[in-house]
Amino acid sequence: MLKKILYLVIIISVSLYIFNFFVSRNEFVSGNFNISSSDLTDNSSSSPKRLFLNSWRLIKLKYYDSTLNRQDWYRWRSHYVDEIKTKEDAYVAINSMLASLNDPYSRFLNEKEYQEQNESIDAKITGIGVNITTNSGKIVVVNVVEDTPAEKGGIKSGDVFLKVNGKNVQGLDLSDVAKLIRGEIGTSVTIELI
Repeated sequence: MLKKILYLVIIISVSLYIFNFFVSRNEFVSGNFNISSSDLTDNSSSSPKRLFLNSWRLIKLKYYDSTLNRQDWYRWRSHYVDEIKTKEDAYVAINSMLASLNDPYSRFLNEKEYQEQNESIDAKITGIGVNITTNSGKIVVVNVVEDTPAEKGGIKSGDVFLKVNGKNVQGLDLSDVAKLIRGEIGTSVTIELI
């Protein structure tokens, strides 16, 4: 009798293990999960693959709409998941996924860019009053804030930045261009647009 009970306990334990294994895999496939903000902002505790997977899941749950561009979001996971070895691999994969959304407002910030953004929010610097994005390597004005130097200078949505203070900005990273434009209140910047 004791032997039968022991076998039953072992069978139940193995069954629960197998069930939990498949449930956790199904949660991964269906996208049912919880992500803490530290999973996405504190990369020191997560692997590059985990960063990619958490980003993939977050985008799928919060931002992806299959009716907009009719793509299969699961293809990104299957295409990249086994290729992610370094943080740079994860960054390329995440940025590729985001680019496929064709949404100029969705952007991935790596650790350095995230820190710089937070510092710039707290800093005593200001810009000219534009929101910018990149489009095929060009820096494009998305919108102009009312009653700012940009509006007063005649900058319009759709304008393309060519130079900032004489420096060609074609192909530069968006955050690098933003740094060139920002400055302390009262300082000036020279911008060439088309």
